[in-house]
Amino acid sequence: MSHFIDTCAAVVGDADVHVTAMGSARGESLLDDDLVVNLRYDDGSLATISYASGGHHSTEKERTEVLGRGRSATVVDFRQVVLDGRQAWSGAKKWAMGPRRRPSGGRSPTVLPMRRSRR
Repeated sequence: MSHFIDTCAAVVGDADVHVTAMGSARGESLLDDDLVVNLRYDDGSLATISYASGGHHSTEKERTEVLGRGRSATVVDFRQVVLDGRQAWSGAKKWAMGPRRRPSGGRSPTVLPMRRSRR
């Protein structure tokens, strides 16, 4: 989970953060497989990390979205980059472990940082 928080801090450019989190409340709370973390930075930027398991094996495993100032960027499984709705890059390689297993361990984290618009 910490590298997703670090990614958000790098995108926002601010390490000072206020955190709230909620697990799925299934069983032991410290061992939840599903978790949502909300981050609020001192400059007004917001980030949400959704760490979820249980999705179908064929769906993307990691997705990062950055939204702000009327622009957007999306990185899907570190194999595709979409900027403002247009594909900017796509890698042709499959993961060496095969299509059913990806480096994320089968979990599906989503990071959605949004930077406050400054006028």
